Amino acid sequence: MRILISSWTFAPSVGGVETTADLLARHFVKRGHSVVLVTAIVPDDGVRRPYRVIRRPSPILLLRLVAGADVYFHNGMSVKMAWPLLFFRRPWVVAVRLFFEDETSRRERIRHFAHRFASLIANSHATAGRLPYPSTVVYNGVRRDVFRVSIPTAERDPWRIIAAGRLVRVKGFDLLIEAFARLRTETGFGELTIVGSGPEREALTRLADSLGISQHVDLVGPLAQDDLAGAFNAHAVAVVPSRWDETFGNVALEAIASGCAVITTNGGGLPEAVGPCGRVVDEASIDALHTAMKSVVGHPDEIDRLLEHREEHVSSLSAEGMGDGYLAVLREEVDRAERDRRSAREVRRRGGLFSQPAPGTASRLRGLPRRIRLAVPALGRSAYYGMRNRLSRRVVTDPDSGVDVSMATYGPRIRTVHLALESIAAGKVRPRRMILWIADSDFRITPGLRRLMRRGLEVASVPSALGPHAKWFPYTQGWDGWSCLVTADDDLFYPSTWLSSLERERKRSTDEIVAHRTHRVAMRDGAIQPYRSWAPGFDTTLDPLNFPTGGAGCLFPPAALRALAKASTAQPFLTTCPRQDDIWLHSTLVGAGLYARQLTGTPLPLHGIPGTGEGALLNDNVLGGENDNAVARAYGPDMVRILTDSAARDASGHD
Repeated sequence: MRILISSWTFAPSVGGVETTADLLARHFVKRGHSVVLVTAIVPDDGVRRPYRVIRRPSPILLLRLVAGADVYFHNGMSVKMAWPLLFFRRPWVVAVRLFFEDETSRRERIRHFAHRFASLIANSHATAGRLPYPSTVVYNGVRRDVFRVSIPTAERDPWRIIAAGRLVRVKGFDLLIEAFARLRTETGFGELTIVGSGPEREALTRLADSLGISQHVDLVGPLAQDDLAGAFNAHAVAVVPSRWDETFGNVALEAIASGCAVITTNGGGLPEAVGPCGRVVDEASIDALHTAMKSVVGHPDEIDRLLEHREEHVSSLSAEGMGDGYLAVLREEVDRAERDRRSAREVRRRGGLFSQPAPGTASRLRGLPRRIRLAVPALGRSAYYGMRNRLSRRVVTDPDSGVDVSMATYGPRIRTVHLALESIAAGKVRPRRMILWIADSDFRITPGLRRLMRRGLEVASVPSALGPHAKWFPYTQGWDGWSCLVTADDDLFYPSTWLSSLERERKRSTDEIVAHRTHRVAMRDGAIQPYRSWAPGFDTTLDPLNFPTGGAGCLFPPAALRALAKASTAQPFLTTCPRQDDIWLHSTLVGAGLYARQLTGTPLPLHGIPGTGEGALLNDNVLGGENDNAVARAYGPDMVRILTDSAARDASGHD
């Protein structure tokens, strides 16, 4: 493969990002690939490398490099280096080395938004867990030829402590010096070495002087990798006192590989980097670090115990393993791009998705059984949206939209749910968020869903017990307090105006429940009649008798979501209406004084996805009478009274 690497920081700067970029580039070359690395760091360190390094390339040169690459790999997102992808479609892989936080700057929001268009690699499960998009976890690796044990642990002074990193406040070196001062006061032993440079160096020097331990604290400045490995070997314990959540913690792994037991804070991916070879404290505080240091520093037996599984841990996090993990993701993206190109060529060779039918085709279709006549256009829609799923790069969401779309799926429908989602994405209006909830017992990501996720689809696992309630309940639990929700089903194709018409109604009135399809609750003599007698709706005014069917598309405004969240926290619907989500939603909202209306006087016609069938819910709920049982449980006397009064007003002709 021809691999173009972008690393927003690189040597001679020193840090984990720079080290990882060099490790990966060297490994890719070792595996027989052609590598070019581009970076914004201008000073050249004069080091000869087995790959080409281009510093601050011109726009024309960067454009040419991207055009000539098989895959573009970002070692940390750089929007300034990504713009050529607007002109040349290349597989794009981004290694995520920073947590996504609530950034206020426009630049950071753009950078975060750009991640949705790439295949992401997270350097720890902690990083992956805080990403809004799917990712593959590949741990950072350590160069075992550099960071190795050259001085046996038994020959080291157990009172010697080392820490390394950039001298900034978030790294917590001031906490370490304070904790070390307490240790010195209590024991009279201990020597501390701090490796690194940064704006806090003078402040740390003054702190050590004020505590009277300056002769026992050595701030040695930055060290090259070989010298850093030697420094680790001269110490028995390494401390990583970070205040902030590190995505991984390269320095902790390097210290362990060099034979140091590690004490670190419980932030982000640090526990994953340390594994069984250290002591993890619950918080970045002087007390917590001091307590941990008292139990480890100066105790050879405890140091040996912590390092008992050092070899296995370091072997599992080697630089070679990291490089092969990255190569596997890059190769998968290149292969996927080639498959997509072949599919596109085949479509063009055949004259497009739908060529002109041969003469007489329409008349022959009219002679076929009705079931087959209906299947032909349905299969055509499946083919169209299936091909669109493979070829389209259009983002499925719009941050300026005022509605979120939520859908749930399970079982065999996971294979075709991407067609329903693709039909929504092809509409005139796109949602702010598009969310798919998959039952945990059936959870898997199909190729069709993976392609949609690259374009902005959010996928999450939910307990199978939620059943059809999965398309609304988890959304209300994490609701932001102002957005609107539109529900959809996983077995339907949606027309291009499906969402735009609901969005138009939202703009007209932000507090109305609007549905594409409703039923009319049938009442007689003050009693609710069987569900099968409820006629299709027609009423475009707000009325408690209007029963929305969420699968066809129902807009829930903030007031409705607020009422649902309040009434459903304890999940009472699991016993009242376990498989009848529409009944629970209607009874809860009418009870809160929130009524629905149908968008137009005629229910929206929708087409089913071939192979999904009518499903068990229809058979059990409607034909089997389960809906009537749920209605009896959910609609109490007060609810029946509201419905009876509304039916009486209809009968008398009053508003």
